Amino acid sequence: MKNAVRMIAAAAVLLLASEIFAQAPAPPFSLKLDVTPGSAKAGANILMEVDLTNNTNERIGVEICSAMRVECNFGVSVLDSHGNSPPETRYLKAVRGEPTGSPNLVVFPSLGPRSIEPGETLKFVTDLPKLFDISRPDRYEIQVEKGNVKSNISQVIVLAP
Repeated sequence: MKNAVRMIAAAAVLLLASEIFAQAPAPPFSLKLDVTPGSAKAGANILMEVDLTNNTNERIGVEICSAMRVECNFGVSVLDSHGNSPPETRYLKAVRGEPTGSPNLVVFPSLGPRSIEPGETLKFVTDLPKLFDISRPDRYEIQVEKGNVKSNISQVIVLAP
């Protein structure tokens, strides 16, 4: 009898949770990440491009860095093949307002509101090695996020120079 009551209670909780999850509103925008080239020698430029697309039928507003740089507008996550994050550069730490060591590096991004029309896409770019020390040959997975919206995961293989 106790097991039957537990099973019914568990089923009710699962049903309620699935109903709540199903009603969660879709985010108003999506993020698409592209990293090129897919493989490069250590020290080469590796371009990150992020597309932020308004998926609604209405104009939306977002706060963005006017330089349209990835690092000013998104959280960036990079993991190597062992699940470790490579060291961040002084520049990325400065963008985040974190201490950079001596001499202190300071970056002043210009933030402001921007409206995005329905279906419109804003493009952001940066050079990945400017943000992380990926000089060690390995396979790296990259993802960006803004708020609770995450992009797809892109990969790059860094080869020995």
